[in-house]
Amino acid sequence: MITGQDLRAARESRGVGLGKLADMIGRDKGHLSRVERNVDSRDVTPALVRDYEQALGLTVAATALSGGEPSPAEKGHGRLSKQAEYLDEAPDADDAVGAACQAQLEERGRRGPLVGRDVGTDPEDIVRRRILLQHALTALAAGAVTPALDVIRSGLVSSLTGKDAADVDVDEWEEVAFEYGGAYFTDRPAVLVSNLAADLVDLQGTLDAARGAQYRGLSRVSGLLAGVMAMSLVNLGQFQPARRWWRAARHAADASTDPVVRTWIRGHDATHALYDRRPLTIALTRADEALVIGGSAAYPGVTEALSARAQAYALLGRADEARDAVNHLADLYGQLPASATQDLGTAFGYPQHRLWHTTSYVGTHLGDTDTARQAQEHALTLYPASSRRSRAQVQLHAARCMVIDGYLDEGASHAQTVIDAVPVAHRTAMVLDMGRKVLDQVPVVERERSALAELREMLALPAGPVAP
Repeated sequence: MITGQDLRAARESRGVGLGKLADMIGRDKGHLSRVERNVDSRDVTPALVRDYEQALGLTVAATALSGGEPSPAEKGHGRLSKQAEYLDEAPDADDAVGAACQAQLEERGRRGPLVGRDVGTDPEDIVRRRILLQHALTALAAGAVTPALDVIRSGLVSSLTGKDAADVDVDEWEEVAFEYGGAYFTDRPAVLVSNLAADLVDLQGTLDAARGAQYRGLSRVSGLLAGVMAMSLVNLGQFQPARRWWRAARHAADASTDPVVRTWIRGHDATHALYDRRPLTIALTRADEALVIGGSAAYPGVTEALSARAQAYALLGRADEARDAVNHLADLYGQLPASATQDLGTAFGYPQHRLWHTTSYVGTHLGDTDTARQAQEHALTLYPASSRRSRAQVQLHAARCMVIDGYLDEGASHAQTVIDAVPVAHRTAMVLDMGRKVLDQVPVVERERSALAELREMLALPAGPVAP
């Protein structure tokens, strides 16, 4: 039986990019990406296989027999596995990062300030950064997540100043970003963070040697990957490093000058600010920035910003403004291109279930349970099964609505059932936050009910593990 992975191996054996193949056979790039990631094996139809074979001039079955490589999102471009070869001889992970950082600072002191030097193309700077990144990967593989990610993030920002000429494959990196946008919903957040870190190291090396349109294209990819990294760290409850990655993502997106990416980063930064313990004013500020950048255009990031604005107003109890934001969101959703509304497989679109998710959130937090329940029904009908975390959040909205309507034990029991059905590695900070909101809705005098004890115990656990 031919799988999506076989199709991918056949395409890559000919060195054909996903976007180019989609144009060659007249099919949607997003659909082909989902097929190649085996999201639904039923999509690997005989007609599709024939299209691949005719476009690529090969027999897919024969290519499959030779064995295919895993996708970049699954293997992190093959970097982390190679670290095992020298991990046994490496010093303690934290010490390695600390020593490398100190060496970098001492070298900077010896060579003087950076002003007046081309940091991105200076050979000594590039070599030093790569040594530091190797230490960072060693630390990451050994479990020292926060210091390692900080080194990688700093290197990414530093590399954004490098503009030497080079022949780099921007399309290939676009495909890597596209795959991570899909893996965000399906992969364990801890695994995704490790794989992203490895690919970001590769990307920094490419950024060091890019300029002009290539530089802007790679900056666009950098922004998207840094954004997915920030979102994944929020899922893991790693809020401080996530905030630093949001800054890196904004920096990269701005360097790309692409309003689609600039608004997407700020829209999702605003939404995640609702969960990572930042003041709600930050969420509103990021949303406003996205709306200013987007102007009158209908971008997925602008709809995400309106979603964040509506949710923030609901949390602040500003009911009229929250409802106005939802109405504005619904109007703008109708103007989005099909490429955004039909993108069910990645985090880069804005399909209809996101609109209903926001409506459910706002209705629930304003106590408008009738509106919320209608939105929940629509959202759960439209959400794909692979979006287990998002589905769980909407189901927890329903649990909170039960509590609001006076069904305390039933609401608590439903919340417990929902969270229990989510694998531990996918019980993200965002899922657990919604569970806590169910408990918070219970009147203080009723919180000693036995039906709440198990839910309280479940919510006391941390978000999915940091290490893969």
